[in-house]
Amino acid sequence: MAPKDLLARLRGTDDGERKCKVCSLASGKLPGEALRSEYYKRVIERYAEVISFGEEKSIPELKRLVAPGECVRRKAAEFKGYRDALSFVQKLPLLHSQLSVPFWLSPAETLELGAGDAIDKAVLLCSLLIATGAKARVRVLELAEGYKHAVVVFERDAGVFELLDACEGQPLEGGSPDDALQRYAFQGKQYARSLYEFDAEGYDSFQ
Repeated sequence: MAPKDLLARLRGTDDGERKCKVCSLASGKLPGEALRSEYYKRVIERYAEVISFGEEKSIPELKRLVAPGECVRRKAAEFKGYRDALSFVQKLPLLHSQLSVPFWLSPAETLELGAGDAIDKAVLLCSLLIATGAKARVRVLELAEGYKHAVVVFERDAGVFELLDACEGQPLEGGSPDDALQRYAFQGKQYARSLYEFDAEGYDSFQ
């Protein structure tokens, strides 16, 4: 199984589906490909500590992650404006990893898979906007109940900011990112605080 196929299969199942798979595994009724994916998943999670160490991102690595490469620039050239880019990324399936191992996809990998989790999609959207010459940054938030989420802060005009959620919803406009954030919620979870933000040129921590 190719890595991208494994990734696609390891993501995207809810808890109910996962429980059904575990039951099927115990009874020997899990389909061949699903059994293979479950096997790989368990191997990955057994070495979670090693993988997590390798997936930790330094500030320079975060900056490189969001810097647009050639395939991102080609995709960005297809859009007439930032709303087209937002619509494209929002239509990509939102995947929920069932792995305990944190990892990051590059914008190119998210484009190749045609899907990603919330942070993957935010990084892709930000990279697409940067490719068009826009001033955009990924901001990682803490929402109610300690839920982590990522959005894109986009300076549309001088002193006019748009808060873009790569997963859902319309842009929120404000005189500053914080103005827009005070009205922001994701899936019913209200904004609590900002953790950090980055783009291809810099990184800022709010902690």
